[in-house]
Amino acid sequence: MRRRRTWLWLGGALLLGLAAGAALLWSQRVELAESLALRVLAARGGPASLRVERIDLGGLELADLALGAAAEPDLRVAHATLAWSWRALRERRLDRVELSGVRLRARLGEAGLELGALDGLRGGSAPGATPSGLPFAEATFRDVEATVESARGPFVLRAEGQATTSGAQVAGAAELNAATPFGSGTASLLLTGTLDAPRLELSGQATPDEAALGLRVTGPVTIGGTASWGEAEAFSAKAKVALEQAEIPELVKLTSVAIDAQLAGDAVTAQARVERLVELSTPARVAPLGLEAQLTGSLERLALRGQARTGADGFAFSFDGTFEPRTPRLTLAIHLPATDLAPAARQPERLFPRLAGLVRRAKGHVAAEAEASYADGRLAARVQVAFDDVDLRTEYATLRRLNGVVTLTGPEPLATPPGQTVSVALIEGALPLSDGVLRFQLQPGETLHIEQGTFRLAGGTLSLTGSLPLEAEQRDLVLTAKQLSVEQLLAALAFEGLSGTGFLDGTLPIEQRGRQMRVSGGELHATGPGVIRYAGGAGAASLAAEEPQLAPVLGALEDLRYESLVLEVSGDVSGQLDVKVHARGNNPNFQQGRPVVLNVNVEAPVQSLLRAGLAAYSVPEEIEGQVQRFFDRGKK
Repeated sequence: MRRRRTWLWLGGALLLGLAAGAALLWSQRVELAESLALRVLAARGGPASLRVERIDLGGLELADLALGAAAEPDLRVAHATLAWSWRALRERRLDRVELSGVRLRARLGEAGLELGALDGLRGGSAPGATPSGLPFAEATFRDVEATVESARGPFVLRAEGQATTSGAQVAGAAELNAATPFGSGTASLLLTGTLDAPRLELSGQATPDEAALGLRVTGPVTIGGTASWGEAEAFSAKAKVALEQAEIPELVKLTSVAIDAQLAGDAVTAQARVERLVELSTPARVAPLGLEAQLTGSLERLALRGQARTGADGFAFSFDGTFEPRTPRLTLAIHLPATDLAPAARQPERLFPRLAGLVRRAKGHVAAEAEASYADGRLAARVQVAFDDVDLRTEYATLRRLNGVVTLTGPEPLATPPGQTVSVALIEGALPLSDGVLRFQLQPGETLHIEQGTFRLAGGTLSLTGSLPLEAEQRDLVLTAKQLSVEQLLAALAFEGLSGTGFLDGTLPIEQRGRQMRVSGGELHATGPGVIRYAGGAGAASLAAEEPQLAPVLGALEDLRYESLVLEVSGDVSGQLDVKVHARGNNPNFQQGRPVVLNVNVEAPVQSLLRAGLAAYSVPEEIEGQVQRFFDRGKK
């Protein structure tokens, strides 16, 4: 309010001073009128120059009015006409003011707006000298230009318009053109209300400067709003901004943006809606989103809170953070509550398009939290994803009942910290394993480093470590077997009545070539003596009759006490494994217990080997607790 009155009474003091001097000397020489007018201005604290072109009882015309330094005056008026009556002068006002060719210079510094010589003119006003109304009944101004220098560059406002007063009421209209370091615009302005409580209504269009803001806009930015001052000098404003499309090059594109903002003093509140936000990398990191947000704070720093959706029946999540428009700088905390992946609209690729070729189907429940920031043209993010009994069918394998909390950082490069831990009931396909816990790190360069993987098979464990380049066509790793049950392994073979005791250790080297994965040169050996029994019954007798050469083998297998047992394993891990069984021992009840050396080739269906592990699967307590805490945190 104080600044507004400054401008009004600054001009009023100047015009009334000129009018008073001119009225006293209307019958004298023009030179005397000029001299008196300059003395009035000098007495108010500013160097000045002007030329009086006409003076009479009803008014005054002057030209080339300048206040401030001669070379660069702070105010210049090319032509001014002042019209008055004696009654108006007694009321310390003018009937009509016409100004043209006005040039005003100011500077925006740390202390606020600096007016130069006009500050001195304002300071020369005597206490109590401010009139109670505007110093004119009617005013017209043409070709007015105000330039405000700032650290970011000049702000230039050009205006033409008119204003009238009637008692305490004020009304006016103006056409405005503005050029700023951040863009340009045009607007129409209406003035209503009273001097102590004026109201401005503005409508117009703006064109942001792409280089200054890093923002490319398609179509006009429309602006509308009102501003008002209360009698207690309280300022408030409302504005609506809408634009068809905006783009931060190589980052995001926004379509159908609408902002409804309110300003009270320095406090800002706003509601924003973006019909569609598209992330511009190829392929996109995040699917197109619809956004709604609420903002509060100041023009320096805004707190924001909102919601986003990927589409009908799709992913829905909330976010909050801060936005600094002038920098620009953005920080966000994003929360995806527990979400069922069963609907087609909630498949992972519907949120992260880059997963389209990798994850073909998903079901189960997930939740996620993310921290994201944008500053200095760079985007950074940290995401935690919790999996609760999630089934994933991927390009390489199907994972059943995946559980755990995984942290990702990115977006470029996408990676994880060390020590990410998940459990899985079953891996089908590329590397069939069951009942496992995997500790890993995704390293920059798309390399999966397996710190420790432990899976259950046939009562024992398979473990692995190593690094797998995800984009490579060829990969190699070694599974280490410990305490595999001979009884469970033999039960999985296609030999009814075959059983045994003992345990096996060894290694299973895995080779991947394209989409095929094979065990090559695997070997399992017994950790001590044991027994192999074959109770074939009538079927065994019939087989011995048809194949007499098998009779000694079947006889020895009725109760073979082995001293050594070796299984050589090879074959495609997605189907049947070829197993060569080498056993050395004896059967006390066969051929008087003479030593037996047994070499048999059999086929082992991989899925049969996995059943025991799958049936025994339970989520480890530590992982189950971690997932549950993450989901519970999202409910608060």
